Amino acid sequence: RDYVFRGEVENKWGSSLTFSYRFTGFNNHIPKLILTEIMDETRRYTKSKIEHKIYEFIEFYALTDGNLSGLKIYSCNDGESKVFDFPGIDVNAGDFITVHYRKNSLDGELCIDEITGDKALCQAEGASNQSWDFYLDNTEARFGASQDIVFLENSNNGKILQAILYSKTGKTDWTKDIFKETHKRCIQDGVWKGETTIEDAVSYENNANFQRNNLPEIISAQNNDTLEWPLSSDKNQWDYFKTANYTPGYCDFF
Repeated sequence: RDYVFRGEVENKWGSSLTFSYRFTGFNNHIPKLILTEIMDETRRYTKSKIEHKIYEFIEFYALTDGNLSGLKIYSCNDGESKVFDFPGIDVNAGDFITVHYRKNSLDGELCIDEITGDKALCQAEGASNQSWDFYLDNTEARFGASQDIVFLENSNNGKILQAILYSKTGKTDWTKDIFKETHKRCIQDGVWKGETTIEDAVSYENNANFQRNNLPEIISAQNNDTLEWPLSSDKNQWDYFKTANYTPGYCDFF
């Protein structure tokens, strides 16, 4: 959780100074989050003769209650300087959490971070009343266009909690050392199955929107107390779509 330490100091001559310091405390109530969808490029479509855009986003589903403080989203392609830190808000089992990587230019003033406890606060295009929506103050393309490993990390212990590894069809190896190193971490932390070869990543062609295809089975296992955690995924549990099949903040399974 986020905390603010405030105080006042005074010297022997009577001069005083007030101060405040914001810091993040240890969070022992991390929810089980499932990475359910990611869109790696901008999608454009025309409605009423106006061009609309849906920008890059990543979506999670909460299997349990918890607080998001201390959770971070990394993209190996984007690098350490572009990590997203979740705010310290409480979520409930069954909630979706969507992080939008750019604000829509048509209704940017409506792109509001929902940190006040109201999932219907944000009414921007691409937001959902079923989801907690958050926005990056960013105007550049994000995520790798041909390869990437995007993962959720618990900064309290450095463990990877969820990940997706993807690479365009025809690639024979990871193109950067950080991809190879992170692939090994995903296997070591128990969130990805297989070997540390490119063949075990999700393969796709162009303009991919990736969606997890086994969320109902995961929810059923959680409800029956048979879910193994951390959850280990593989490429067969992901589908990709080249058309406008994105569903930020909700799921067609329900």
